[in-house]
Amino acid sequence: MSGYLGELSSLLHWDIVAQQLSIKHENEAVGQTALRSLESLVAATNDDVKVQSRVLSKQIIEKIVVDLKKYTIAFTRCHNDLPSVSLDIYFYWTLAT
Repeated sequence: MSGYLGELSSLLHWDIVAQQLSIKHENEAVGQTALRSLESLVAATNDDVKVQSRVLSKQIIEKIVVDLKKYTIAFTRCHNDLPSVSLDIYFYWTLAT
């Protein structure tokens, strides 16, 4: 997504659009303002994508930890002959959350 956002200005030919706005309004500042606004919008969107990616990653990790705890507990109950390894894994996941 970030790669696409980075290419958006060239894909949509913003420089040409900004020039045409400047010509239409007979004011170069209008085109430059439009270009800065579009670039700002893309930067804000890129930041939002990064934030939402982090949130989603955290939610996925939390679900994985819950499942790992559940299966680790089941493993330790089924394999009492291997308490040191299974308990180490269980305590690792317990402390990680």
